Amino acid sequence: MTNSQFGIPSGPIGKAPTGCRPDDEQDAILRDSLQGAGVELGAHDDRIVRWVAGWEWSTVATIASWIQRAGGPGIEDNPVGGVQHSGPDTKFCVLCLSGEHQRIDATDNEE
Repeated sequence: MTNSQFGIPSGPIGKAPTGCRPDDEQDAILRDSLQGAGVELGAHDDRIVRWVAGWEWSTVATIASWIQRAGGPGIEDNPVGGVQHSGPDTKFCVLCLSGEHQRIDATDNEE
């Protein structure tokens, strides 16, 4: 399962991503992932992105996947911050009650 135009895994990674990408493309992928996550880069951050972009594809793809998944499922489509969950504990989740999370229980009407 992948997302994005770059083929970054969108779920847990069971085996190393395969392939090879040029360093400049890996740099663009990392920057795209960081920008999508709302991460502002300073000068040191910029140096580290360039350094990591020179690593093998499986490592870069895994790091980009972590960044993209850190916001939770469906962050682009979820207007309340990107976190959706269900289960009995969501009834008492402070973030669900405040609107920070989107509660997706079928039993939302239970008291």
